[in-house]
Amino acid sequence: MFSFGGGGGSMRRVVTAWKVIEGVLKENAHSAYKALRPPARMADIRELEELIGTRLPQALVMSLRMHDGMRSGVDLVDYNTLLSAAEMAKRWLITMGNPWDDPGRRLIDGKRIKGDLRWRQGWVPIAVDAGGNLLAVDLDPGPAGTRSQVFPWQNYGSPPPKVVAKSYAAWLDAVAEELLHRRFTLDEWGGIHLRKRLA
Repeated sequence: MFSFGGGGGSMRRVVTAWKVIEGVLKENAHSAYKALRPPARMADIRELEELIGTRLPQALVMSLRMHDGMRSGVDLVDYNTLLSAAEMAKRWLITMGNPWDDPGRRLIDGKRIKGDLRWRQGWVPIAVDAGGNLLAVDLDPGPAGTRSQVFPWQNYGSPPPKVVAKSYAAWLDAVAEELLHRRFTLDEWGGIHLRKRLA
């Protein structure tokens, strides 16, 4: 029986979650299973950390050391493709360098996710959909947030971003939990759609 979220280090949580995810993908979405990339090089992870100016959460590093994202164009769940460490760096550079002169209406109240900028240095993209919308790990949360919380970021700022997991480890656990208990549907192309909103 798999155990999610209870005690233990990040490594055990990540390994357990990935065993479940791999098993369900292999059985139900073989193309997604085959699209999982081999482990990331530590050099790529360190380069990403140097770029963003802070260490990545241990669980995210462990996850990248198991699978360095997925091949482009193949989704894990809910139309989101996991990014490699190198792609995380590329997407981060694009969003940091995009010259939004006016962030417009404040998208959020700033309690959990800081809403003063369109994109912050401490936001790390971990997945992307076909429209360029991102799933991000927040390493610079608001006063009521937690470091490593996960939230969806939309290109056009709508709907307002909301935290979907309190940490990367919790997000990976939640994905695995939904898959383990078959709380998902398959579309005609073999894509997995979770009942719980995690992206």
